[in-house]
Amino acid sequence: MKILVTAIMLLLFSNHLFSHNSIDLGSNLSSNTSTNHNLRNSRNNNLYLEVSFVTQSINFETKLYRSESNLFQLNARFGLGYLNFLDEYESVGGLAGLTLLFGGNNNHFETSIGGFVGDYGRANGVEGYPIITIGYKYQKPKGRFIFRSNIGTLGIGIGLGYAF
Repeated sequence: MKILVTAIMLLLFSNHLFSHNSIDLGSNLSSNTSTNHNLRNSRNNNLYLEVSFVTQSINFETKLYRSESNLFQLNARFGLGYLNFLDEYESVGGLAGLTLLFGGNNNHFETSIGGFVGDYGRANGVEGYPIITIGYKYQKPKGRFIFRSNIGTLGIGIGLGYAF
């Protein structure tokens, strides 16, 4: 059932998730400035593995909005993962959230908010667990390698990924 719900969600959002277009509110792409050139050539999607003390997940992240100055970005995140919190809460499930990135060039401060939804083997069925993180992200504007580190409700985590 979880796989079916995840597959339906991916199909519903596939047009946006796998497109390389993004919404750049207020940008003037007809201008020949280097900032706008970097906006057009930067990577819009990320696929990465993330590991913390509590969870392991594979995530897809896509750009929803980037400021004209290229210093602020809003991303949507979807993933599948395994959560084990002190052997009391254990589940395979899905996660979703929003990530705000601040900074330019290769180094970014990031903060995320979202949730992990899974069946924890209890009588009440599917339950959610909040995800709130702050952290660091390394990614060159035109590069493909991603490194992330963060701290939050799921403990300390690191991630490695690929941008496309």
